[in-house]
Amino acid sequence: MPRPLIELVCALLVGGLCIAGFVEATNYTGPSGYLPKAVMLLALLLSLIWALQSALSLRRREKGITQEPGNLSRTVLFMGSSLAYVIAIPFIGYFTATVVFIPVVSRALGYRKIHILLGAPVVFVVALYILFSFVLQVQLPDELLLQLVGIR
Repeated sequence: MPRPLIELVCALLVGGLCIAGFVEATNYTGPSGYLPKAVMLLALLLSLIWALQSALSLRRREKGITQEPGNLSRTVLFMGSSLAYVIAIPFIGYFTATVVFIPVVSRALGYRKIHILLGAPVVFVVALYILFSFVLQVQLPDELLLQLVGIR
């Protein structure tokens, strides 16, 4: 089975799950439903874009245009580091794991712009911290990065 066809099926399944999640979020009362609805709509939009790209890739393949096959070692590296990231979160915390994981994996996968490699995760983590601490006023658990910075 061609990879674009598999991706198209997966994208449509993810889109279906997003629709189911949105329907579930409509049962939430008051402002507690705003964020889940927005996330489900965004995820649905992204899955539709993924499905469109997969369909276009299938069409190109039928016309005889082929793409370069993916690198197996990069795939294994990404999957292994993703597993390590998920395992590390309970021990060192989400923010710390994210600030370490994104640049290391991006660099290993071939991204070379150092200022973006280091800046993007920091901006992302700061935005999440502001969102949860100040906007949503959620008590965040103690973790290594927040202790090093002197926030907790």
